[in-house]
Amino acid sequence: MTRRAAERDLTGLQRRLGHSFRDSSLLRRAITHRSHAADHNERLEFIGDSLLNCVVAILLFERLPGSRKATCRACAPAS
Repeated sequence: MTRRAAERDLTGLQRRLGHSFRDSSLLRRAITHRSHAADHNERLEFIGDSLLNCVVAILLFERLPGSRKATCRACAPAS
């Protein structure tokens, strides 16, 4: 695939998503499998996993008031 064709594909994807990325390289990195990319996504994956864990912890804390730590830990995703 040529660079121009890849850019057209990214533009079409942004249109379908209904979101225009200021930095399209972030979208390219997000949809590129790490075995193919020279620049791996481990840092972004770590941040994403951390944010997801934080959101789940907040939801458990809010939805299970007064629950014991063991109960919340059993509901949380494995890290």
